[in-house]
Amino acid sequence: ERFQLDLDGLLAVPRSWRGQTALELRDVQQKDGFNLDHALFQIDLSNGSIAVRTGEIAQGKNRIQLTGSAQLPADYDGFVRTPASLVVSATAPNLDEITAAAPEKLRGSAELHGSVQIHDSVVDGNFDLGASEIGFARGQLENVGAAIKLTKKIPGPDSKEPWFSNFEAKASVSFSKARVDNYIID
Repeated sequence: ERFQLDLDGLLAVPRSWRGQTALELRDVQQKDGFNLDHALFQIDLSNGSIAVRTGEIAQGKNRIQLTGSAQLPADYDGFVRTPASLVVSATAPNLDEITAAAPEKLRGSAELHGSVQIHDSVVDGNFDLGASEIGFARGQLENVGAAIKLTKKIPGPDSKEPWFSNFEAKASVSFSKARVDNYIID
């Protein structure tokens, strides 16, 4: 619906960029059933840094919010190595809407809170998920909780390592009163 870009600085020197950009979308619909009611992103660039002033996505009653900032690098190779911080929170009171286009549809509600930090060429992510009840075609889970920790060491720009090298993930999941088909775990 609306895109605005006001940028000044040397294109090859990200640290010199100054300005603002904004993107707003409304009523996005895809053939596979995915719909997006509203999205708004507003980003400021100044003093060698970038900041997500507003990051919101809405689909029905479901909401995702993003905020964050990063130092801009001297050149493009430094983009995933300069210090950065991103915080995400999502409230999904209607998982039916979010998973409408997915092969396995979900029912119920959930919340997600997390952050991603980049420092010393290391990306660290921490995410917590909670739901009182999640239903799916063959059953349901109650009191669902998950904690996920991700770490990735970023190789140098000339590295030939595959993207997944130096990647670690740790997850813990808990739930109660699981029902799948005719089986019940309590």
